[in-house]
Amino acid sequence: MIIEKVTQDDIILWEVLRHPVLCGEFIENFDKVEFEEEFSYTPYQKEFLCDWSNFVSICCARSVGKTWALTGMIIWAMINKIFGDEYVLYTVPGKAQLEPVFTRLTKMLRSNTLLKNWIEAKTGINNSDFTIKLLNMCTLMCRIAGQTGTGVNVIGLHTPFEIVDEAGYYPWGTWLELQPTLNKWTSGFRQITSGVPTGMREKNVLFHTDQENSNFTKHRISAYQNPRFSERDEEDAIKNYGNKDSDDFIHFVMGLHGKPIFALFDREMFEIGSYPVYKMTLNGIELKENIAEYFVKLALFPPLPDKEKGSFVFFGVDLGYTEPTAINIMYEDKHGQIKFHGRIRLEKVSYPIQQRLIDVLDTRFNPNVIGIDRGSGGSGVAVIQTLMEHPDFSKKDYKNRVIPVDFSSLTVLGIDADGEEIKSKTKPFAVSILQDYSNNHKIMYSSMDLELVTELERMTYTKTPTGEIVYRTMTARGGKRGEDHFTSALLCGIMAYYSTKESLNLRRNRKLMKPSWFASIGV
Repeated sequence: MIIEKVTQDDIILWEVLRHPVLCGEFIENFDKVEFEEEFSYTPYQKEFLCDWSNFVSICCARSVGKTWALTGMIIWAMINKIFGDEYVLYTVPGKAQLEPVFTRLTKMLRSNTLLKNWIEAKTGINNSDFTIKLLNMCTLMCRIAGQTGTGVNVIGLHTPFEIVDEAGYYPWGTWLELQPTLNKWTSGFRQITSGVPTGMREKNVLFHTDQENSNFTKHRISAYQNPRFSERDEEDAIKNYGNKDSDDFIHFVMGLHGKPIFALFDREMFEIGSYPVYKMTLNGIELKENIAEYFVKLALFPPLPDKEKGSFVFFGVDLGYTEPTAINIMYEDKHGQIKFHGRIRLEKVSYPIQQRLIDVLDTRFNPNVIGIDRGSGGSGVAVIQTLMEHPDFSKKDYKNRVIPVDFSSLTVLGIDADGEEIKSKTKPFAVSILQDYSNNHKIMYSSMDLELVTELERMTYTKTPTGEIVYRTMTARGGKRGEDHFTSALLCGIMAYYSTKESLNLRRNRKLMKPSWFASIGV
């Protein structure tokens, strides 16, 4: 039997690897010969990595080392086999949030001179199911919550160590299904939630663990506590986010929840059925002005199902050029329920060609009505006017079928007892109709088109001190410039449907003055 001598250096290395903070810093810098700058932990990183509470909530700004701290914690737990043969679980809302962490872990294990000793040279990392298995048999399992938010991707798991990242966007339903998976009977079990606040309150995992659940220890950090956050970074943040009082600055730089932001749609209230929704993207940069190519591609777009022919069909169109044009093709089935047939996205397609494409789709699907966002600029007005007035489209009766929708205007809802018009702002009115249709299952969404459901869920609102409602659609990571083109197209389509089915006249001409008789009495 050969007994290897344990040197003092081996003992020091072992103590370093056993300490979570030292382990992360040591591995990160192990292969560096010279250090360009001294690495400094933020106070929250030290506190978080060393705090052995069972439930940990990390609410922080962006760019404070959260991802680095989490990957360091995962590496430390795995190489030390903290929980024996149990696996480590890392779960996020979607693939976009998983890839940066998984890529970083892969790079560390494949390139770091020290970590390479813990994994097989050609195996051990499975990029298809996002698992990592070390030679010591410790396994990392990464799970995406998914767009359904039902928790199906976490049901059946059992582990004493769970990390929920980007918790501000983690589906509440999946969070509830995750709770029974934590092995609380294992000594030292830990559940970590981390993320950047979004302002959301109701059914928001990060707000719940940071503000409502007393079981979680709170670890909060702003960008100002990051030793690398410079005055130039602050100036850039103010420029990008508008000012220090803006919601994005409060969330992304201060790491605070700020004023309440409310979600408009909740998929748990929706009816989601299993039926196909066809999608197509046409790129004007690739196809240029070759109208024949556009027609060939549109000819491949599937027609309505035979059983739905003769249904009430309607379009919703949100026009754009710099921003893409979105076209929703919808219909009312035999049971009076609204369904989606297809979604078409036009990128950098000139407006004259867009007019022709809308006309081709009109011929193909023969919609009863078309709602088009006329917008505050001239593009929507020009396209609508061309469809209504140009001789090429004179036989299509667009004057009676195209409904311009101006979300910045007022909509006439009716006449009061005094004969005065009852008006409401168009955008809130359209949103309220869509909410009503969605929650009461007038609309059936498709399980094969959950991208639209996700876009709707990112639509939020806040109220100004004067009570005015301000809408915005967040990005997947919480920014305020999220794409909402198909949501806008859907609102246009719903307004067109409502105006036809509910006898609301959106197109009537409004007179600037009303004539009246008056009597003049001479003196």
